[in-house]
Amino acid sequence: MNLSIQDELQPFLEELQRYVTPVFLEELAREIGGVSFLAQT
Repeated sequence: MNLSIQDELQPFLEELQRYVTPVFLEELAREIGGVSFLAQT
């Protein structure tokens, strides 16, 4: 990755990691899994 782009993204990524916790990801995966499961039936 271009270093300047990485420098631009770093604050955003740090902010994102503050909100995207394992619990959040687990809930998101559960919702997505539930949606795809409902779509299959």
